[in-house]
Amino acid sequence: MNAIKLKSEDIHCQACAASVTRALTAVAGVANVSVDVDNQTVVVHFDEPATEESIKTAMDDAGFAVASSN
Repeated sequence: MNAIKLKSEDIHCQACAASVTRALTAVAGVANVSVDVDNQTVVVHFDEPATEESIKTAMDDAGFAVASSN
């Protein structure tokens, strides 16, 4: 299983966390999403067919710009 940690300064509250979680779990291959509102980070565990690019695109499409990833 792969994992990626993303940072988005657009995450401000639990409603944001729920929106991010909903958007990312809709990506085929995403197994788990953990949002840390205080640190504005998201950890995503995924397998194929999901890719880092498809996950970042889903975040962006949901209105949460990715500031950085690792």
